[in-house]
Amino acid sequence: VMAPCIGPSGAATAVEFHEGNAPSGKATFMLAPSGPTNDTNDTTANPAGVLQSPDDVHRQIARGVVRAKLSKRRHLVLPRAVSPCYLDSLMPAIVGAGGPPLFRPQNVTYNGGVANVRNWRISCYLEVMEGGVPCTDPSLELLSHCSDLLGTCDGLFSTWYRQQHACNDSSTSMYCVDESGDPLISRLMTFITRYTP
Repeated sequence: VMAPCIGPSGAATAVEFHEGNAPSGKATFMLAPSGPTNDTNDTTANPAGVLQSPDDVHRQIARGVVRAKLSKRRHLVLPRAVSPCYLDSLMPAIVGAGGPPLFRPQNVTYNGGVANVRNWRISCYLEVMEGGVPCTDPSLELLSHCSDLLGTCDGLFSTWYRQQHACNDSSTSMYCVDESGDPLISRLMTFITRYTP
């Protein structure tokens, strides 16, 4: 499950990974605001310019997993992992500066409701799981616009998941890997939600 939350200009983001309470017990992660930053790192940090500092992020994952395990936690938050400059570059098209917005909230109905709201009208879905609830047509334009961000998050999640299970008994923590040994992952639901104060 991925929920990119893109904040106002100058807002950094955190990447959060956790296991448990997910459909089929699958691990999940989320992007969420982590507050303002004075970091002026630009999009030269990596080829797509998505990560603030790729090498540092991977070190944070390794270090963070150990600390989380010692604290008996199964989640990790990486403050300012995603470059604010990169997120700022995504915003104009998402909000429609200079044209129609890619973010067009969809009306979905949940069986039990979310936060006691049965009809959810503040999210735009990029990917939906087959047969899942809510069910709506994903915005392929928004998915394409955010593809570098999502691909980078896939890589971060894969790194975290491999590190999270590195010391486990191999007979109880089997997972499928690609040709380079990274865990195969898939996104179940991808959406952007507009929260207002």
